[in-house]
Amino acid sequence: ERAAKAAGWADSHIHSEQFTVPPVGEPFDVYLSRTDLAVHVPSERSLLEAIEAAGVDAPYLCRGGVCGQCETDVLELEGELFHNDHWLSDVEKAGGKKIMPCVSRAGCTRLVLDR
Repeated sequence: ERAAKAAGWADSHIHSEQFTVPPVGEPFDVYLSRTDLAVHVPSERSLLEAIEAAGVDAPYLCRGGVCGQCETDVLELEGELFHNDHWLSDVEKAGGKKIMPCVSRAGCTRLVLDR
């Protein structure tokens, strides 16, 4: 992208893709308010994968934190979110009210999602 912009290409003529994988991390638990489910997220699974394994049909597209399809509202949080996406703005990440379950994790004693 930098080389194309330096060469004077218009943004409309530049295409790029990002490929990422969800990072591993400490296990945590999440409560899904709409489905009334408590879900354990092991260290080797993404939050999205754990939700799916619990039988919840959650939206997704890229599974890499770049498309925004899986954006989920955080209803309650006691702890910290670890944002690994490229979708949410820095302001949204700092606000702690949104999470991208495909790549982001939590270090928390309580996490409630609108799912």
